[in-house]
Amino acid sequence: NQWRLINGSELYDAEKDREQRHNIAGQHPEVVQQLRDEYEKWWEIVSTQFDEEIPMVIGAEGQGETCLTCHDWRNENCDLPHHQGMIRQGKLSNGYWEVEIGQDGEYLFEIRRWPREAGHPIAAGIDGDDISWTKDAVDENSRNYYTGGKSLPVTHAKLRIGECELSQKIEAANANVSFQVSLKEGPSHLQTWLTDEQGLSVGAYYVYASRVAN
Repeated sequence: NQWRLINGSELYDAEKDREQRHNIAGQHPEVVQQLRDEYEKWWEIVSTQFDEEIPMVIGAEGQGETCLTCHDWRNENCDLPHHQGMIRQGKLSNGYWEVEIGQDGEYLFEIRRWPREAGHPIAAGIDGDDISWTKDAVDENSRNYYTGGKSLPVTHAKLRIGECELSQKIEAANANVSFQVSLKEGPSHLQTWLTDEQGLSVGAYYVYASRVAN
């Protein structure tokens, strides 16, 4: 819990230096080596699973809502928005989630471009934020990741899970579009699309999934 090793070479004391401003790798070479060794052990385990299905469970007995994000998409080129700045910029990519339906029943899928906490309409952008705090903390070329948000004028939403495919129109004020689907227990793939009439297409960055009934 004390140490953070970044890129295998930068060491920070997370208890004393929470902003990770002071690289102290040179003062603690034994800690650097220990963390490198632990990383290699972890990598040896996960790297053998790259081509395997690793589903996320939805709707198991006693399980609440599951939030799926674009960070866990699967696609051919591993091309996905892997941090919030790319979502602000409206990165155009898509992929599917590997899911495991926990039990037979009715399932509700709420799809969004912005996280639920933000409350923004799917097609809306975000006006520029106050980024004065980034002056000393963030490189100038990266500050656009921390301010504003590009609008995506999408008009239709589509969801596919297994053999089931559903679509809806997106109204301007909609912060989400919801689909209810009857599903059987077992593995499946889930994918979404947000589109317009001019060929714009992007996956929903956030999907909130839950089992609602038998």
